[in-house]
Amino acid sequence: MPSERLTMVRGMGFLFAAGATLTLITLLLPGAGHRSELPLALAAAASYCVAGGLLAFEERVAPAALHALLAFGSLLVTLCVVVGGGAGTGYALFYVWVALYAAYFMRPRAVAAHTTLAGALAGLAFVVQDDIRAPAPHWVMGVGTAAVLAMLVNRLARSMRGQRSDLATAAALTGDPGALEGFRERVCERLRRATRADAVALLEWPAGGGGLAVSSVAGEDLPAALGEPWGQIALERCLAEGRPVVILTSDSPPGSLRLLHRSVAGLAEPVLSDGVAVGVLAVAWRRPRRAMPQRTAGAAFILASTTGRLLERLERLNRDRARRALEINDAIVQGLVVIKYAMAAGNVTEAARAVDETLEAARRLVTAQLDEVAAGGVRPGDLVRGGARS
Repeated sequence: MPSERLTMVRGMGFLFAAGATLTLITLLLPGAGHRSELPLALAAAASYCVAGGLLAFEERVAPAALHALLAFGSLLVTLCVVVGGGAGTGYALFYVWVALYAAYFMRPRAVAAHTTLAGALAGLAFVVQDDIRAPAPHWVMGVGTAAVLAMLVNRLARSMRGQRSDLATAAALTGDPGALEGFRERVCERLRRATRADAVALLEWPAGGGGLAVSSVAGEDLPAALGEPWGQIALERCLAEGRPVVILTSDSPPGSLRLLHRSVAGLAEPVLSDGVAVGVLAVAWRRPRRAMPQRTAGAAFILASTTGRLLERLERLNRDRARRALEINDAIVQGLVVIKYAMAAGNVTEAARAVDETLEAARRLVTAQLDEVAAGGVRPGDLVRGGARS
């Protein structure tokens, strides 16, 4: 997104400027030992130039340029380590900055590439540097710290972006007047992509009774776990209790959430409408997991809540349609009754007046419905009364 790209550019500019400032501060400190101050000052100047260029042309910086500049930053850090004398291990901490920046803003492959490059350059610098005592332990601890933090931060950042994407989808669905058209399919497909599940199904309780029925599904086929007895029990328990239920494989102990073997086959998330469970949003995998991923649980909760709100809106809309259909029916029927009695009494004037009033009432009510049809809120067959009226 453009806003995130600007954050990436400004964040990199800040890191270059902060690194240059810290480097210049170290030049003012005594006791660094055998350091070359001129190369360090030049590295700081180059960092300031990069920071200034990023801030001056932040709107034009391409993503590929950020990768190149991050690699250039690793080279500058390597220069500082090599010429830093006894303070070389201190400058090596900048490699952690490289790894953390990549982990937060970039994809896993790019994170691995930049972290590997930083680790290789650090190893080269420690080999060339003569003033660092026990370079191997320093390298292992430094690169290991950078790699571990990069994995953690990248995972957290991806989870945060995924949740933000789910919330954006929920906001788009609930804020779109035309979202009721095919919202079940959109919710299931969105959840399947977010969780990387083999299938996602929305099961609803039919108005006429009976068991849970699939109203929408995303994925080629539903995994067998949903059709097995233990899967059905989990779905029915989710609907009855109104809380999430983890779907386990048949050989898993009841209530077990995290086992040493693969046991989690899916998740059943209740869909609440007006506080009552009216359906289940089920996520399923063909190959069971060892535990329920947090990303799956969060996405299922958000999209199940969105589905419940959309079902509430659909129910209110259906009630309004039924009421307006009843108004049209009653206006015409009552007018016809008046016309009938007026004609039977031989009062042609009263009958003509009743015809005009009936037509006007019908025209007004039908026009309102046609306006809603033009807006996409009503489809053919929606305006049907619940039953006949005598």
